[in-house]
Parts: sequence; structure tokens; C-alpha cells
Amino acid sequence: MIKADHKYWARVLYDFYIKRQFKSNFQNFYLTNDFPIIPKEDGLIVTPNHFSWWDGFFIDYTLNHFLNRKIFILMLEEQLERYWFFQKIGAFSINQKNPISIARTFQYISRIISNPLNYLVFYPQGDIETYDKRPLTVKEGLKVLSAKINFIVKIVPAAFKINYGNN
Repeated sequence: MIKADHKYWARVLYDFYIKRQFKSNFQNFYLTNDFPIIPKEDGLIVTPNHFSWWDGFFIDYTLNHFLNRKIFILMLEEQLERYWFFQKIGAFSINQKNPISIARTFQYISRIISNPLNYLVFYPQGDIETYDKRPLTVKEGLKVLSAKINFIVKIVPAAFKINYGNN
């Protein structure tokens, strides 16, 4: 398991890069519902749909506007090894083929979400799937994780959709 290793310099670089990427790739970004009220003392898990490479960037962008918490985002270990920079902005890994890695990751997650200064991004789908796929595939990870937690945690679902138009 690869743990998150937040670095200030990485966050500054990432924020600069992603702002430029959003500006050059998207005309607008809309939030269609009100953001829920999350008590500051509660743990938080955000469960976005996993439809593209962009969804992790979208959730980070959105929650940076509404929360003053540190992001932790779960990635597959082989992806985090390839895209190591994400470790420096809060990504950590799981190896789904290794039961020991799964157990260690769940222990790490418990420590993360027990601290109200953090939030966890957890993809229940586990794999990238188009947002219009039905039925939606949801793996058992969140169910198993929630059974192991013995403190208050808010689980907030989120869904993103890219609408391609003339712009």
C-alpha cells in the first residue's frame, strides 16, 4: 500500500495546472443541487461516479470550494505507481488482488476519516464506466468499510456528467 504524502509544492503546481486544464477544456462547470451541510466534527466519505479520467479532478475542484478539509483519494496501486504525482496531493493505493493490502488500506481509511480535518474520495464502482451504463456496477468495498467503522461518518454521493455541446 502506498500512503498519501501531501506536499505543499505539489498542491500549488496541481492547482495551477488544473485551473488551466479546466479553462481550456470546459466552458462552464455547474453544480445542480445545493451542497449538503456537513458537521465539522463528522468524518466524510464522498462517493462520486467514476466515468472518466476527469472525475477525480471534478470532485477536488468542487470540494475545495465548499470544505476546508484535506483530500484523500483512493486509487488502484498500479495506477498510483504510474501516476506517482497524485500521491503528493492526497492519493493512496489499494491492491485489490492482495487481501493484506486491502486490510491495511481499510485501516488507513479508518484513520483518515476519523479525523474531521480530512475527507475521503471513494469510488464505489471501482472501475471507470460510462455515466449512462445501466445497471450501474457497485462493488462491495464501501459496504465492508462502513461495517468496520464505529464512529459517525457522512457518506455523500456525487455524480458528474460532461455535456458536450457547441463549446
